[in-house]
Amino acid sequence: MTTVGDKLRRENRELLAAEGTRRLVPRATVLFRQDEESDSVLLIEHGLLRISADTVDGQNLVLALRGEGELVGEFGVITARRRSATVVAATDSVVVAVPADRFRLLLRQRPILAYDVLCLLVARVDESDRRRMEVGTCLVPQRLASLLVDLVQSRGRPTPTGGYEVAVLSQEELGSAIGATRESVSRALADLRGAGVLSTSRRRITVLRLAELARLARNPD
Repeated sequence: MTTVGDKLRRENRELLAAEGTRRLVPRATVLFRQDEESDSVLLIEHGLLRISADTVDGQNLVLALRGEGELVGEFGVITARRRSATVVAATDSVVVAVPADRFRLLLRQRPILAYDVLCLLVARVDESDRRRMEVGTCLVPQRLASLLVDLVQSRGRPTPTGGYEVAVLSQEELGSAIGATRESVSRALADLRGAGVLSTSRRRITVLRLAELARLARNPD
């Protein structure tokens, strides 16, 4: 699952915000559905969106989380393809919907915007490749630690005690994101809690020792 998508620079976020329609979306709102026409791009101004896709064997896989300053739906608009995934608000969010035709015109007119979007797409491909390699070579605790480090680095909220809080998925969704069962994720989280690396509550994880979590992501031994 990709989590660290580069944010657009401020001037490009402001440009897109001026060209679209702002929406306040409650948690669990479906914004895009897989196989729908790609008729707009979303700029996330606040909150967190979850991207998932149904597979041919009936599974629903969590592919990515997107947060403030990131785009969603740009690939389908650029390539004129249907939506490849479903997008749901993981938290209460604010998004700006930019019509597809207007977005494509802006890319042609504004090279800096086009370059930003290109960098974003490259970063997502690199991150996706890394996740696939982790699934094939790393055990569940290491994959989970890597995902949580990415979440902290991309959208962690500092706590008064020096930790970082992240809004996350359910244990089942975390398992889908890293290619593991819910039971394996539950055991890995319990071990991390027992070691004092993090604490958990409903759909939230507070990382208490980020350096140790990062070490486990690199080398679990």
